Amino acid sequence: LVDELMFFGHNTIKSQVEFCSLDDSEDLNIAYGADDKFIFGAGVSIESVIINNKHKKLRFHIFTDDISRDNAAKLARICDKHKTAINIYNVDSGFIKTLPSNKAWNHAIYFRLMIADYFRSKVEKVLYLDSDVFCSGDIGYLIDLDISGYTVAAVNDPSTKHIIKTDELFCTNFAQVGYF
Repeated sequence: LVDELMFFGHNTIKSQVEFCSLDDSEDLNIAYGADDKFIFGAGVSIESVIINNKHKKLRFHIFTDDISRDNAAKLARICDKHKTAINIYNVDSGFIKTLPSNKAWNHAIYFRLMIADYFRSKVEKVLYLDSDVFCSGDIGYLIDLDISGYTVAAVNDPSTKHIIKTDELFCTNFAQVGYF
């Protein structure tokens, strides 16, 4: 059974695959948005979270519009090896491919917005990570963090150079007006 996800009025989840070795319910849901080129990075990120949080029950979610059989098999092996769960959501990207993108960020940047919509009424908390995030420690404090009353908990990207390059790339002045 595929859960429906309406994104700007478009039903976007075409199919869902679950690789699961969890015996019980999860402590934390962690989500990624990536096309097939970044699935490897998401896999490395997942392994880094698991390795540094061996006693946590984690469920990972990957929203993608393109995943090779080889990459799906690698994710299944991670799941079996670490007794965790990985759900892959095959997204119909037709609509989001009409939204603005550029050579630095393709349509997959919009998957993170779909993730927020999808989990809004399903779980109390979901942690979104970019596919290039490497976890080097315990994330237990995120599991216990009380964010009730808040829609989003986020951190600033500390790279000032990155912010300036982003403004230049998109011809914006978001850094100057305090968005970053």
